[in-house]
Amino acid sequence: MNIRFLLLPAAVLLAVFAAGCEENPADVAKNWHSAIISGDLEKANSCVVATKEAKLGNEMWLEIVNNLRKRAATDPEAKKALKKAEKAKFSQTAVDGDRATVVISVKGEEATARILLRKIDGAWKIADIK
Repeated sequence: MNIRFLLLPAAVLLAVFAAGCEENPADVAKNWHSAIISGDLEKANSCVVATKEAKLGNEMWLEIVNNLRKRAATDPEAKKALKKAEKAKFSQTAVDGDRATVVISVKGEEATARILLRKIDGAWKIADIK
């Protein structure tokens, strides 16, 4: 499998640690990321909209990061990709009413991902990642 294909999804998973999932949109994205990295599916699920698809998506993200970590133990390219992903930057938060977008990027990579959030019952929740 191409390491570059795994880099951006891994970057989405490797954010800085923060507290709960009810803060501002950028904090929610970082908290979700932290939960996935630490393997805390319950906390990750608390950061997303309450749909079966979102929860299945979290299971997929956990599997991706776990596979990358396993490969990094023996594959120098995977290890390099993991280190790059750990330096992911969350930026360009745009809020429009009850919707928000947080952009995540990895230094040296052209691709970015957009984390789309919705405010539900006063709390920001991840609705999609594109």
